[in-house]
This record gives sequence, C-alpha cells and structure tokens, in this order.
Amino acid sequence: MDKIKANMTKNRKGAGRPRIIVDIEILKNLASIGCPDYEIASVLNVSARTLKRNYAEIIDQYKEKGKASLRKKMWDKAVKKDNTNMQIFLSKNMLGMSDKVQQTNVTEPLPLIIEAQAEEIDGKEKGNLYGKIISYEPTFHKTSIGRNPSKAKMNKHKRRMFKKYRGQGK
Repeated sequence: MDKIKANMTKNRKGAGRPRIIVDIEILKNLASIGCPDYEIASVLNVSARTLKRNYAEIIDQYKEKGKASLRKKMWDKAVKKDNTNMQIFLSKNMLGMSDKVQQTNVTEPLPLIIEAQAEEIDGKEKGNLYGKIISYEPTFHKTSIGRNPSKAKMNKHKRRMFKKYRGQGK
C-alpha cells in the first residue's frame, strides 16, 4: 500500500481533525532531490512540523541517498569525462584545497631618503611631500548644515523651513 496514514486506525471515534494521508513515494522522490522540508510539506498539503514528527527518518534517509547520487554524478563527470572545472570544485570541497595566495610580510623598515629642498613662495616657506615644511591655508566650504549654514546650498524646502525656525541656540 503506497499511502500510509499518520495513525493506522481506520475507525476512529470522537472529535478532532481527520487523519492526514501522505503519499510516501512523492515524499521519497522530493527528499532525494534535496527539497527542503517546507517545500515537501507544501506539495503534500501538510505542515513541516507533521513531516518532521512522523517521517523524519524517511526524509533523512532519502536526502542522504540524493547527496550520494549527486556526488557520484559529479565524480563521474570529473574523472571519466575529464572536466577540469569539476575536478577543481571537488578538490576544493572534498580535499580542502584552496586558491589562497600566501603573502609574506617584510618587517624591516624602508630606507628614508629626503632629497627635496624647501623653497620660499610669496613670503611663505613651501615644499613638496618630502620637504621640511609644508604649509597650506585651509579653505572652508559652506554647507547647508551646521551653525551658520549657507542658504545657497539648501534646497527650496530647507530654505523655507530655515526661515521659519531659528531657535536652536548657540
């Protein structure tokens, strides 16, 4: 008999939900192709909890069979058909190989060479990156946020709201 009831009794008396009939062949086929429990449950119109509670052994057994058949197909494709990509995949997953390149760190410091001369431009001493002094004048760019925002950088809505509310303090 292909169909098994959750409880094998046919004559039941009393209140409660009717017994659920699950097709075992469909259950085995779906488990062997690697479907998750919630997909199997939706195909069989039962909850995943019912499947786990009543058919966990069958599902686990056929999921393992499906993994073994997939592994066999991959092995055949890698070895018999000489598929290099499959060989690389299997070597990484089954043998633990990797493509990682090992980098060596040199701990001795690089020599410091300062050859640039500082020069004086416009009364201020300036130099390049390796010079003695690098001077610069900071430039302040106005933004639409902060204590003294620029209204030119604000959008129309923000300008209007800025005019309405001025009570932020100092």
